Amino acid sequence: MPIEMQDVVDDNDNVVQTLSRDEIWQKGLQSRVRVINVFVKNSLGQILVPIRSLQKKNWPGCYDFSCGENVQAGETYDQALKRGMVEELGITDFSAKLIAKLTPADGEVCFMKVFEVTIPADTFEFKYDQAEVEKVIWMDPSEINNLSVSSPEKFKNGYPQLFNRYYCL
Repeated sequence: MPIEMQDVVDDNDNVVQTLSRDEIWQKGLQSRVRVINVFVKNSLGQILVPIRSLQKKNWPGCYDFSCGENVQAGETYDQALKRGMVEELGITDFSAKLIAKLTPADGEVCFMKVFEVTIPADTFEFKYDQAEVEKVIWMDPSEINNLSVSSPEKFKNGYPQLFNRYYCL
């Protein structure tokens, strides 16, 4: 398995060094990396919600963002978005709307851009890695909201807060 390299950034999101993911964790620099998270919506307004594989080390069997990626070394947020949509869902043709840029100063765990992608076809056949994802389902925003309030432990860390911030205004 190739070593995943990530850029480490300063308070202004400027790259200051590049380290392996393992080195980042060993040095406690997790708050100094970049990630993207995506909410994919269909034409009915439903959100695509993957259920994480039960084999995952963190949050096994939990609901997750439609797509989420660590931004790799030398990559922009937009490049990570395009790569992630292809790798995680098999979606190559899409347009995205930036809905948030967050930092540790905002209370987030790292530097993050959150996107919304709307796809027209409700019957789109997703191609996802079954080692990473058990299955993907469409959920109404009200269903996600109710579940995230009553059972936040069923979601990947940070999902309920971001979802409620942008979809339950």
